[in-house]
Amino acid sequence: ARAGQTHEAFAPTLRELRLGEHHLREIHRRAKAGDSMAQRELALAYCRGVGVRRDGPYAVKWMILAADAGDAEARRHLNYFL
Repeated sequence: ARAGQTHEAFAPTLRELRLGEHHLREIHRRAKAGDSMAQRELALAYCRGVGVRRDGPYAVKWMILAADAGDAEARRHLNYFL
């Protein structure tokens, strides 16, 4: 995180904690198929530990894929990740 910023922006919301296993499987399927929004969502799930165990390197991998696919939000998130 940048100076003065914390990782609170990546803390899971109550809605995210309620995501079901089916939803996460669908996001993962779409991410593997190249859907940049799904890649970003999956990256945030791994970053936050929502439905999966926290895994920073895996989160960065998916966020980079989303950013490389042109997802502007993913590019902004990478500022926090790297």
